[in-house]
Amino acid sequence: ASSGGIPLTGYRLYRVTPAPQVAIYNGEGQPHVYSHAVTGLTNGIQYTFAVTAMNGAGESAQSVARAVFAGTPPARMDTLARDPGVPRTSTSVTLSWAAPDDAVGASAPVLSYEIQWDDGDYTDFVNTMDNVIPPATSATISPLTPAKFYRFQIRAHSNNGPSEWSPVYRSQVCALPSEVTQLALTDHTDTSVTLSWSPPDSAGCVGAMIIGYQVEMRQDANPYAVVHFGDPSVLSITQRGLSPGMGYSFVVRVCQWDNCDQASSPIVMYAGERPLFVPQALTFVSATETEIDLEWAVPKTQPGLPILEYELRALKDDGEGPLLSGWKITSDTAPVPNSWTSAVARWGGYISLITIDTETGVAPGAIGDPLPDKMYRFKIRAKNANGWGPFSGTQTFARSLPPNMPLNLRYLSSTEHSLAVEWDSPTAVSAPIIRYEVEWRDLTSASDIYKITTSPAFKTASPTVPLMTGSSFGFRVAACTINVCSGYTSWEVYVAGAKPEAPSAPSIKSSTLDMIELQWSYVG
Repeated sequence: ASSGGIPLTGYRLYRVTPAPQVAIYNGEGQPHVYSHAVTGLTNGIQYTFAVTAMNGAGESAQSVARAVFAGTPPARMDTLARDPGVPRTSTSVTLSWAAPDDAVGASAPVLSYEIQWDDGDYTDFVNTMDNVIPPATSATISPLTPAKFYRFQIRAHSNNGPSEWSPVYRSQVCALPSEVTQLALTDHTDTSVTLSWSPPDSAGCVGAMIIGYQVEMRQDANPYAVVHFGDPSVLSITQRGLSPGMGYSFVVRVCQWDNCDQASSPIVMYAGERPLFVPQALTFVSATETEIDLEWAVPKTQPGLPILEYELRALKDDGEGPLLSGWKITSDTAPVPNSWTSAVARWGGYISLITIDTETGVAPGAIGDPLPDKMYRFKIRAKNANGWGPFSGTQTFARSLPPNMPLNLRYLSSTEHSLAVEWDSPTAVSAPIIRYEVEWRDLTSASDIYKITTSPAFKTASPTVPLMTGSSFGFRVAACTINVCSGYTSWEVYVAGAKPEAPSAPSIKSSTLDMIELQWSYVG
């Protein structure tokens, strides 16, 4: 370019579009400055710029205009994946992707996606699909050669140019295999089971690569978790560490090169061959001084294995005594009753009293009073077609009437922000008192009822939170044995506040032969 025979004095930069045309840089006096940063542009908008040169004679014509877009190319996209919503075939691959992170906001909008792939022989990427228009996020590549492994990449295009190519995704062109066959559960024990299967009838295509089998398990309604992945020669596993009586589901997945999508139908079981009680299985129903009545929830057992029999055992609660008796509870019709009373055990009915000789057998015993003492420890187990389950945890109950209510609930002491009450022991019953339960509430504010639990050695109670001075508070108390609590006493009402201090000592104000007038003072 010619400077016109005289030195250049600078350059001007014009924004031609969007209209109106304006000079955005004046470089008069700076002939050696050849760049300028244009700011305040709108992301994704097309701009056209031109430059003029200046010397002492004036300004040149504008240069050829250059159209550019504000922003940067899209970010590199994540690796492609097979579209899970489209069934796999042996002649096509349907790929899916997520839009690049900066598709909106940080750069110009994505205008199209470009996918490239090789020919299945680890050659260069020689095939292109270059006009997938958003909002599309999947595309089907077809036709492809069955059983071949193809490599795929994707990039996004915007007005600012293309992104980098994504990482390579590799997949075999093959339909999904069929499910495994002959899925079975065998060799049940309390804590394990053997799961076996046979290969699928169809591998998905000729030459399909089955890389193994994945076994997933869940307990009850929990999510499935992978418990085994093995090569295709392994067709059975023994799953250990199960909880007896708990429900489990298993599925076996056939795994191809890049997926384990083909799952079998779930196979369901309950672990263990024997019923399993919860630790605290027995529930107290009622008692007198001559009998105890108990009930329990039916324990979990395997499907199709109803409870056939219960065995309830009693032990004197002296920590050392032998097993006293066992009662078998059976029924000719299902379900087996899940309650027991010592009166029925003595006098017959569907419950018969037996004496336990060993852990493996029982012998008939004479019918008699099974409860010669007050406190007993009980445990229970259940039987189904696979045998007796383990005993429940041991629970203690007493042959006793319910406790009587505590006596003489009364005021003990108070301060400006506290109240204490006391009471006397109730009339004794056979079972000892193991705790007292005191309920209290603020009657002035109509508060909720709160509970204080105390040891039987302490027949006093006081709320642990500060009380409102001058408010009225109600108190009542109940006594509890190991079986049950008594009813509550009636509400007693007291006011929170300290007792007043004593007045001054009295002094003589006046007197006569038969009269003395006393006086005193009080400073509140």
